Amino acid sequence: MAYRQYQDVRDHRIYAYLNQKELDAFLEAMRIQDLAIQGKAARQMIVERSQQIIAEHRKNNPQSAMKQTVKYHLPHGGFTVLNPTKQ
Repeated sequence: MAYRQYQDVRDHRIYAYLNQKELDAFLEAMRIQDLAIQGKAARQMIVERSQQIIAEHRKNNPQSAMKQTVKYHLPHGGFTVLNPTKQ
């Protein structure tokens, strides 16, 4: 059976990963954010939480943030240039 609109499809995978308390909290968060599709809501919440974790880690550990470099190899030798826009 093929569905023409994804909104009509229920994503039952979420029920397998969450217990009832977690599922209730997830559905409440979906309702607050006016999200109807569970797959889209889960993806959005996971991405937002991942970005929060990365930002918090980089704030607490600034030395772990990678600095982008560009390496030039010239005939007489090579050198490395730090990209000041990405620091």
